[in-house]
Amino acid sequence: TNNESKKSKVPSWILHQHRPSALNPGSKEIPKGQLNCLYGKIFIITGILESLERDAAISIIESYAGKVVKSVAKSTTHALVGQEPGESKIKLIKERKIKQINEDDLLEMIRTLPQQSVK
Repeated sequence: TNNESKKSKVPSWILHQHRPSALNPGSKEIPKGQLNCLYGKIFIITGILESLERDAAISIIESYAGKVVKSVAKSTTHALVGQEPGESKIKLIKERKIKQINEDDLLEMIRTLPQQSVK
């Protein structure tokens, strides 16, 4: 039908803006980590996370002295990957052999990594 052909012409970035920010917001307990336990780690976030909205994930990472970048950089150490990740980001992440983690992996890092001293 005419509606279907119009729908397919919507740019993907517009559709991307209207995605949910988390699949099950608040469904997981955030562990208490050691001071600065993510220091020296640089994250990129792509896709829809399970329970964390993107802003919450950024705040949590930064609260433990981790850094979050908007685009894949050579210095990026971890890619926090949710559902429906950006294709171009995933391609770069794979090309640069950046460690891919999911939300549970991030929470486990916070739960288990030791305190770091910030220089």
